[in-house]
Amino acid sequence: MASPPMEYRTGNDGDLDGMVAVFQAAFPRWPLIDVPVPAREHLAWKMRSHPRVIDGHMLSILDGEVVGAMVQLARDVRIRGETLIAQSTADVALVPRLQGTGLSRLGTPFYMATIAGLFDLSLNTESNHPSLRAIAASRGTSRSIGNPFRRLVLGLTPASAAGIRWHAAGWRGLPHATRDTVRRLPEPRIEIETVQSLDSRLDDLWAETAPAFDLIGVRDAAFLNWRYADPRGGVSLIRIATQGDAVLGYTVLRWAAQDGAVIADMLVHPDRPDVVRDLAIDAARQTRAQGHRSVGCMLPTRHPYRDVLLKLGFVDLGRQTEVKYDGSTRPIEDFAFLEEPGLAAHLTLGDFDYI
Repeated sequence: MASPPMEYRTGNDGDLDGMVAVFQAAFPRWPLIDVPVPAREHLAWKMRSHPRVIDGHMLSILDGEVVGAMVQLARDVRIRGETLIAQSTADVALVPRLQGTGLSRLGTPFYMATIAGLFDLSLNTESNHPSLRAIAASRGTSRSIGNPFRRLVLGLTPASAAGIRWHAAGWRGLPHATRDTVRRLPEPRIEIETVQSLDSRLDDLWAETAPAFDLIGVRDAAFLNWRYADPRGGVSLIRIATQGDAVLGYTVLRWAAQDGAVIADMLVHPDRPDVVRDLAIDAARQTRAQGHRSVGCMLPTRHPYRDVLLKLGFVDLGRQTEVKYDGSTRPIEDFAFLEEPGLAAHLTLGDFDYI
């Protein structure tokens, strides 16, 4: 008797338990980050990333059982002054017995006909996973933006600084390692405080900063509170730099594996390198106070914050991560300027489902 065909449909809140079961069967650990809520609540949070896109998730059904799931993140992005909805893939999985069968690609026609039209374009980091690369290839030809990600890390102990320098430059880096410890990091000169949520002052910072970039994810208070202040999305330390009633910038720290922390997000107007400096110093001091040995971030290769961080002792590990774009409801040619090497892009780890 022939096996029943795979069926596809969009996922909703009624599918949460089945989707969690797929992810937890497929991955050694899911969620991949520490969250202070049940996995079901984390998934419900993730599936509500954008108020206009609630049907952007796909299920694979075999003989009435949910055997595969794909969760998409949707967010507003500003591209040369125009606000568009961008898709990025968060979680994709098949139950173990079906992995490696090529079935993950069979849902592409359903995705293209039913889900792709919810988004103006897609923005994803390049994956080395064979299944994800096959899915991406089956959807069409994506292209790389001209300003890829680079990872920057600051060691906060002599041992971690030496390890980071060795990783980046071999023996040549070791004489510089002792310069990368916390003794380089004085008290910040501006007032920086912890907040539990973000208010309308962040809308002002966003409005002032966005025009400086050709490509930037919208960072108004509503988005930031969903992304970083909701415990269902993980535990964050949100720090804001203030001057009077104005917010000059912010950082979001998240604690990662291997005794490190990451700056998941950061926003400061490019004309204020002093604020970038003080927020980075503060991030390092907060990380060290928590007992972690390093703090890192990812930024585009050409970015106004980069030189400030390098002067503080952050080290470029030499790894380049491509950011891919593709058109959905818009032709890919509409976004060809994203391939320009001089693209002014502001992207961080928090723009994707890394942390």
